[in-house]
Amino acid sequence: TINSGIASFGGQIVADGGILSNGKVQIDQTELVISSGVVTVTRGYHSLDGEDNNADDLDTINGGVDGMIVVLRANSDARTMSVTESGNIKLSSTPFALNDPKDTIMLIYQGGGSYWAELSRSDNQPD
Repeated sequence: TINSGIASFGGQIVADGGILSNGKVQIDQTELVISSGVVTVTRGYHSLDGEDNNADDLDTINGGVDGMIVVLRANSDARTMSVTESGNIKLSSTPFALNDPKDTIMLIYQGGGSYWAELSRSDNQPD
């Protein structure tokens, strides 16, 4: 579907060559609530919050396909979401505290090993 110069697609777009953008690339974000240490990713960018708006630990990420990249950030600076290695997440050092919405961690899914590996993290100072 094309509307006002924006093309919308259902499903996947596969490019055998490269993808070139002369404009900005934007990834829509949704919030995930950690439940018993677990979230299920549905896209490439999510904010995290704890059950009942409490601090929480993220131990396991469900969903994802081999090579999928996800960026996670805290939803609020009022509580800390800690990314741990207690489940299927492999970090460069553990744990990583997301305690401000400016803090991010980027992970890639390694399907053969069924785990998410850290690519980068950014511990930014609050305003």
